[in-house]
Amino acid sequence: MKGKSILSVGIFILFILFSVQVMAEDKVETSDCETLLLGKCTTCHSPTRFCQKLGDKSKGSWKRTIKRMAKKKGNPGFTKQDKITLLKCLSKQEEGAIEVCK
Repeated sequence: MKGKSILSVGIFILFILFSVQVMAEDKVETSDCETLLLGKCTTCHSPTRFCQKLGDKSKGSWKRTIKRMAKKKGNPGFTKQDKITLLKCLSKQEEGAIEVCK
């Protein structure tokens, strides 16, 4: 019986730690969204360019746009993670994108 309650407490603690980690990662991605939009996208465009399209473009359309922009000469360089973050940020209208577009 004692072993079962220790196991239950251990599982509960792992669940809490995992939940805190997931919440922390979501917060980092939000700030990364804003950082990427301001640091990379605005090197070639004013925020108005992408802000006008928030909520209008589909996820697939944003994906094609990001892919096309990453191939352009003179772009600031996009890592695979940058592309994933931007796609999530723009297609889901995350906090970072909304903050940039205020």
